[in-house]
Amino acid sequence: MADQSTTRAFMMSRAEIEDAWNAHYFRAFPHECAGREVDGVCLTACDTFLAGCISDFVENGTLDPERTRIVSRVCADLERVMPLLSGDAQRYFSELLALGKALEVRANAR
Repeated sequence: MADQSTTRAFMMSRAEIEDAWNAHYFRAFPHECAGREVDGVCLTACDTFLAGCISDFVENGTLDPERTRIVSRVCADLERVMPLLSGDAQRYFSELLALGKALEVRANAR
């Protein structure tokens, strides 16, 4: 469970999440990550699942319980592998993880 300072770091309004998502959406997926697994985590799948959940949130303003579980699972996977990433991959997935964590905070605030 995140402490209060971590939770505050990921508190974003729906508009802030949408703005951050729009900026991230146009970033190129790091070519070195295509089909790559790190510590048993498929980075392409993390990107796909989290992107779908973020897009759904931006469109609808909420996540259903299944998507909330997906976000939590993918965030946990990314948190585990982030120390193993570097360069473009680290920057790309760091941004994606921050968006996922912001969705988690909003979902848990309900």
